[in-house]
Amino acid sequence: MTDPRDFVVHINTPLLARYLKEKYDLTFDVVEGETGGDRADRFIDWLAREHPDKRDEIFVELNYINDLSGDRDIDAMIAIARASGVDVDAEKDKYEQECSGGNRDEYAMWWFLTHPDIFEVRFHHSDLEDLSGAKEWLVPDDKIVSIESISGDKAKLTEIEQKLMEKYQKELRGEKCIVTTLLHDNTLVLRAYIEDIPRGAVVFEGARKINPHKPEKPVFSIVWLYTPEDKLLRTKSIGRREYDVAPLENIFTTTFLSCTTSDGKQRVFDLKNVSDVVNLNLTCEPTDEVERVFVRAIEMTRKGGIWKRIRLQAGSRDTKGQGTEMIKEAVKDIGLDPNTWEVKAIEMQFVFKNTLGKGRKPQATVRITPNGSNLKNRPHDTKIRRLLKKWEIAN
Repeated sequence: MTDPRDFVVHINTPLLARYLKEKYDLTFDVVEGETGGDRADRFIDWLAREHPDKRDEIFVELNYINDLSGDRDIDAMIAIARASGVDVDAEKDKYEQECSGGNRDEYAMWWFLTHPDIFEVRFHHSDLEDLSGAKEWLVPDDKIVSIESISGDKAKLTEIEQKLMEKYQKELRGEKCIVTTLLHDNTLVLRAYIEDIPRGAVVFEGARKINPHKPEKPVFSIVWLYTPEDKLLRTKSIGRREYDVAPLENIFTTTFLSCTTSDGKQRVFDLKNVSDVVNLNLTCEPTDEVERVFVRAIEMTRKGGIWKRIRLQAGSRDTKGQGTEMIKEAVKDIGLDPNTWEVKAIEMQFVFKNTLGKGRKPQATVRITPNGSNLKNRPHDTKIRRLLKKWEIAN
């Protein structure tokens, strides 16, 4: 949201007045019959005239609420509430009455005011579903511990904060650190927020003076995603590039699993099992909840050090999943012998069954190379990881 007016125009006046009263003890008059545009203009003018000292803070907070006003965010907050024991059905009448406009912006505002703890949990979750590029480490069988033994151990959570501060203070970072715990499907998420080194911002100081280096300390985060069911630990830095995440993996494993990463294995992808493209067979069981899977593209290089790469790709209009057969035919026509050519990258399209009975069928296009994949953190990405292991593409 670049203009607060774009958000406020969708918020009915009683709900907006409730927000201002509860959060800032400000009284905003309700005007019957007022249009959304007139209300938004009156709000912007009133705030600038009567409460200029609060304006910036309110604008930033409205942007924060707006960021979590998508359909996926609202559905997620309802799910979090149910999992937390909140009787969402009992609040439905009040919910619908206060959100008289029936739009996502009002729903987000209502959750922010009525259940701020749930709204905050969603904030920590919101960017994790699309998280990709995490380093994956396979936990040995004898080192698996329960999610509860980690999330409930306050002493070790404090210990991991101290370890992170010690690691980053050598780089003039990490003077402050907070670790949060979240349960995301069957995965425990530990997210550490760490204070970064100061950076300069160009800001106004007074009416006529520019400060080109106003110091401010941003925050970056380290995320660990621990899934004991799949014996998997994923580690990722957000907001700051980490070229070597092994020390971060070790901070988690030594604190909670009583081992180091040398006791397990890194996840690797082996494309040897798909090199015989003509005989490729990607089978799924009914329990996998996959409607169809097909190859979208494949990249092959010549063995023996002779650099040559060929990319075969199904057309973008292949909506019926015929890409696999098309690429098999192309490989035969060109004469790409698996004894002299090897697969260096494969892109697969997964279409899942719609188990919710509403909306579109979940889909994912996955690119896999020996160096990694673009798998994310959505429920169907977990299913894909299991299939790749079953097909012996991943260890």
